[in-house]
Amino acid sequence: MPHSLVFEVNLEGPTLEKEGPTACKQTRQLAKLLAGASDAAVDRVYRMNGFTQLVKLAETWNESVQEEAAHALYRICKNNVYHQPLFKLGGIEKLLFLAEHSKKAPRAQQSAAGSLAYMCATKDLRIEIVRKDALGVMVPLSNTENVATQIQAGLCIARLSEDRENVNEIVNSEGVQPLV
Repeated sequence: MPHSLVFEVNLEGPTLEKEGPTACKQTRQLAKLLAGASDAAVDRVYRMNGFTQLVKLAETWNESVQEEAAHALYRICKNNVYHQPLFKLGGIEKLLFLAEHSKKAPRAQQSAAGSLAYMCATKDLRIEIVRKDALGVMVPLSNTENVATQIQAGLCIARLSEDRENVNEIVNSEGVQPLV
C-alpha cells in the first residue's frame, strides 16, 4: 500500500526549513493524501506529528500548494478532536492567511473558510477566531464572486455569532449583511 509508505517517509522528522524542496514535496504528498483520508489515517498522521508539517505548508504563496494544504486542513477540521491541536500549532492564523491571500486559488479560500467554520465548535475557539481578526477576512469573502466561498464565509460568521461577546464585533464589521 503506497499510502502507508508515504506517511512513514513524510513524518519522520523533515521540516520545511531544514530539508528544503524534498520535505516540501513530501509534505505536499501528505496534504493530497489527507484530503481524502479515512479517520484512522488522519489520526495516524496526527499521532506522528504530521499536522505540524501541514500547517507549515500553508505558509506558501504557491496557489496549487495553498489549495492542497487548505483542502487537507478542511478534512482535518471536520473532526472536533483536532481543533485544539491545530489551534496550538497556529492553525487559525494559517487558515486566515489562506482565506485572505489565496485570491488566485478560490478552492483554497473556500476550504480555509470552511475549516474556520468547523473550528467554531467551541466558545473558546470562536472567541480566539474573532480575536485573530477572522471577521476582517470572512466579511469580504462573503461578498466574493465564488458562491461556494460565500457560503463557507457566511457559515463561519453565523457560527461566530453564537456568542454574545462576538455579536458586537460582527455588527461593527458589517458582518450582518452576509447573514441576511
